[in-house]
Amino acid sequence: MGVAVILVFTGPRERPIRRVDAPPSTPNPTFTGAARPGEFFVFQVALVASMGGGEVGFVPGALGAIPASAMRCLSLGGVDAQGRAFTKRLSLEPGKTQVLWVGVEVPKSAQGQCAGTLTVTVGAERVPVEVVLTVTGKPLDDHGDSVAANLSRLRWLDSTAGSEPTVTKPFLPVQVSGTKVKVLGRQLTLGSDGLPAQIESAFNGSNTKLGKPTPLLAAPMRFVVETASRQAVWTSKRGKLTRTETQATWSATNRASGLTLEITGRLDYTGSGTLTMRLTADKTTDVREIALVVPLLPERAKLMMGLGKQGGAAPKTWDWKWDTKKHQDALWLGEVNAGLMLRLKGANFRRPLVNIYYGFQPLNLPESWGTGGVQVENGTIRAFSGPRTLAAGETLDFTVDFYLTPFKLLNTEAQWHDRYIHLGGSKSPEPHEKAVAEMDDKRGPNVLNVHQATFFSPYINYPYADASFSALQKLTQAAHTKNTRVKVYYTTREITQNMPELIPLHSLNGEVIVAGPGKNAKTLLHPNGPHPWLTENLGEDFIPAWQDKVGGPYAELDLSVITTPDSRWNNFYLEGLKWLCEKADIDGVYIDDAALDSHSLARARRILDRRPNRLIDFHTWNHFNDWAGYGTNLVIYQEFLPYLDRLWIGEGFPAKDAAPDYWLTEMSGIPFGMLSEMLDGAHPWRGLLFGETARLPWSGDPRPLWKAFDDYGIKNTEMIGFWDDTCPVKTNHPDVRATVYKAKDRLLIALASWAKTDVSVTLTLPKNIQTLHAAAIANFQPEANFAAGTPLPIPAGKGLFLLAAP
Repeated sequence: MGVAVILVFTGPRERPIRRVDAPPSTPNPTFTGAARPGEFFVFQVALVASMGGGEVGFVPGALGAIPASAMRCLSLGGVDAQGRAFTKRLSLEPGKTQVLWVGVEVPKSAQGQCAGTLTVTVGAERVPVEVVLTVTGKPLDDHGDSVAANLSRLRWLDSTAGSEPTVTKPFLPVQVSGTKVKVLGRQLTLGSDGLPAQIESAFNGSNTKLGKPTPLLAAPMRFVVETASRQAVWTSKRGKLTRTETQATWSATNRASGLTLEITGRLDYTGSGTLTMRLTADKTTDVREIALVVPLLPERAKLMMGLGKQGGAAPKTWDWKWDTKKHQDALWLGEVNAGLMLRLKGANFRRPLVNIYYGFQPLNLPESWGTGGVQVENGTIRAFSGPRTLAAGETLDFTVDFYLTPFKLLNTEAQWHDRYIHLGGSKSPEPHEKAVAEMDDKRGPNVLNVHQATFFSPYINYPYADASFSALQKLTQAAHTKNTRVKVYYTTREITQNMPELIPLHSLNGEVIVAGPGKNAKTLLHPNGPHPWLTENLGEDFIPAWQDKVGGPYAELDLSVITTPDSRWNNFYLEGLKWLCEKADIDGVYIDDAALDSHSLARARRILDRRPNRLIDFHTWNHFNDWAGYGTNLVIYQEFLPYLDRLWIGEGFPAKDAAPDYWLTEMSGIPFGMLSEMLDGAHPWRGLLFGETARLPWSGDPRPLWKAFDDYGIKNTEMIGFWDDTCPVKTNHPDVRATVYKAKDRLLIALASWAKTDVSVTLTLPKNIQTLHAAAIANFQPEANFAAGTPLPIPAGKGLFLLAAP
């Protein structure tokens, strides 16, 4: 049915039209406004159909000296998070109000009155909208972005910042030789069918050095199709293997009786890749089973995490079936210096929400894998789909994201040098300013993390708010005079109601703000539903998220709503990061549970690395619970890890009771080339086994240990973990572990006990070691000296930190 009447209302940026607002009684199809040269000027056009409806379109128009190409409708498309131009399909329903946000790139040369006509279409109806801009004043160099209330930052939705195809640190360009693809410390050999025939790792047992590559797979990967009568025997034709500095890509075509299997693959410079196996039936075919078989060497399949298995020792067998109530679609299997993670996906993959919001947007059941499950037996992974009938011409995409671990060498020198103080909770500037003023002690903290809901960043994930940004700039400047770096809380999970862009973003119909149940949404934080402000101002289509009291010179409350993963909000976030770097000279960001992807993290890394010594640290709350879908954190966030500098894992984790293999796999980051700090249940003795201390002041005071690091001389040592067969120190007690930090002339030995009672431990030491010295460390150990070979007293659940010398 055609639209009889379309009512058009225009409005200034200063008064965004909410979805809960009734339209004005009188249509106003003419917009007048005042802009500056160089400004990205935005305004709104609201449409109401009295009856019928139809698809909405937009035709830009020239405004005098401003060309039509300078005008675009942000509501109907732009540039997606992958850098691709896209157009949104949007329908106008009878009686509903749809706001279109229009942006105009005003040339710096423009002056005076600039008038013209844009056209909005609804179905077959075309409605002209007159626009008159008066352009005056001094040209702007920042598009107007320095005043958030101008809403010029809406252009950030289409940012491509950080998208240049360059290799990020510390990685090397991809190399290809014959059928081999080489990345930092790892090598993948392709079979003629397009699947990996072998994976090799050159990392040593503690991920601190590279050496001779050793194999991970016991046999080549296989894609198996069993019909009612036989197993498909493939005839393979390898396609072309090509490379750029950032990735290698390949293809192969495999044929069997009545079936075609096309395999395409990619591996990027971090060791992260994708395999897509497209199976097509040439005729109707009854299939008993479709499976990807990945046989790891049993002796290397020591540790496992994912698919309902919490991190730790790999079981001999594990059976798992799809259940989208659970955030489970991937597993990691291997050992510290060689492993493989697989994530099973279909063509209908949609990134789920994370943390306590998983249930509002869970995994889609893959139309390919989703009828089956995964079996692990003695190191062999078998991902299967179960029986089905393929119609003639039917195609199924079996996609696997895969990650070759570890990604990089442990940066132990940064772990000892970069000492964090992480302040949150205070609405006053004094704690941060006092911390900066006291940063003269070289043994103290030298990296200051600014949390959200603080004086310097009051609104969650909007650290460039007009009201607080100058304070953040001044704090950073003061810190830099003390050789201290400042990082700020900045993630993508939710956005604040105190940002001027909130209402325009909500008008995008779920593109940026998840279209959740609104007033009916109940979460762990909101058991009785959302705060009334959100319901009154947004009405519907949102999920309430974190909230805090702020006050002082800022808004009394900071409420927030959940953002849509893989949306243009990633672009806004990254352009915002660029703004923070350029205008406040921040030294990095602290990311809290986020629904980002590897492409966005790579962009963030490039933006930050335009100046040396910027950092990203990442915190995540334990997802192994009903609210979060019983996910395992470092499986969910595996694709982040190549781009991070440090982890902060421990919130909600059972650290005090964690077994060594659980801590190693779930919390330390070491199997992936990362190091962490402790949070809940911080255990200083056990933490030292993994190169960890608490983070000041959240989980204890690490300064006594920092002093011991300096006194003992931990810098320039080689970490050799208790899990590493080459560790030069062993204990004679199964519940006491030893990690060594090795220098040319001494050993630093960290001992930690899981024994329930006090025990005596004898160490197996290198022959040249004669004495063991325990320095006095506050709240850790008294001073003591021991002769080599003497039994050492270890209190229950504690340990020692020893300096061993000839």
